[in-house]
Amino acid sequence: MSHAKERQEKKCLNCEAELHGRYCHVCGQENIEIKENLWSLIVHFVEDITHFDGKFYKTIKVLLLKPGFLSAEYIKGKRATYFHPIRMYVFTSFFFFLIYFSFYQGNHNNASSNKVSIDNSEIAKKRDSLADSVLKDIYTSSNYTDSTKSNSRKSKYTLKEYDSLIKVGAIDDNWLEQKFIRKSIYLEDKYQNNKGQILTDFFQKFTHSFPQVLFITLPLIAFLLKLLYIRRREFYFVHHAIFTIHIYCASFIIILLSLWIGSLLHYIHLNNGIIAGLIDFIIYALSFIYLYKSLRNFYQQKRIKTFLKYMILLFFSLFIYLFAFLLMFTFTVMTL
Repeated sequence: MSHAKERQEKKCLNCEAELHGRYCHVCGQENIEIKENLWSLIVHFVEDITHFDGKFYKTIKVLLLKPGFLSAEYIKGKRATYFHPIRMYVFTSFFFFLIYFSFYQGNHNNASSNKVSIDNSEIAKKRDSLADSVLKDIYTSSNYTDSTKSNSRKSKYTLKEYDSLIKVGAIDDNWLEQKFIRKSIYLEDKYQNNKGQILTDFFQKFTHSFPQVLFITLPLIAFLLKLLYIRRREFYFVHHAIFTIHIYCASFIIILLSLWIGSLLHYIHLNNGIIAGLIDFIIYALSFIYLYKSLRNFYQQKRIKTFLKYMILLFFSLFIYLFAFLLMFTFTVMTL
């Protein structure tokens, strides 16, 4: 609540509803004098920021320390105290990927700038091998078992020549084969056999597709929960979606915590492989425990039943994520 003077007129300036207090019961606007100076604008801004911070940090605290509690509170109707789940997801995912991509780019730049005593020819071989695997996926996806035929086509023709042969019926490739052959010819022409650049562009595009992957999997995980708890008719699909959103938000924060600890260990020169591995193991083990506790607290079922559904959820979630990443992998290759 601001400290501005309350208006004498009991009519909302925003929606013109009759007022019965300092706030409008229809739109929520505060009934205060509209004349503001610069200082009052600054104070109002600071109050909004501190209110945002207080609400956000309270939500984060409850989210991490009371698994499943936040989702249960939301479906009970207690929504004003905490961040809205959608806003929470947008904010945490934006912050997470901003930090994650900065961290990834920083490590990539450091790795390329640091001089290490490793045989450069060996690095080049590994790099070319990875790039070859990317190109190989394009070639083999066209179902060409005859390697001589495939190799001759991708090296013999230009894209224009290949399209001309298709039009006159000189080549009997189906639409899927045509798509992949065209892509292989295009990549060879674009990169001129620069396999290192192919690999760099591929991984850059693929890692930046992670937000889309998570966005695709979110309703699928919610649907899986709907099937697992199909007898719990008091839970609608949206309730499972809210629960999934909170799990994703907690996962973002846990991964950021892992990255922060890794950076801290590196900064204080304790980036020992054993120590870092142990800390990562503890953090991710706690994240699996967190998911189990969230299921138990939100759905309120016995331990054995919750554990069985927890294992089923993990098993089928693995296939959902593999499918999503395979989809994004194919999309990345086809959009290079």
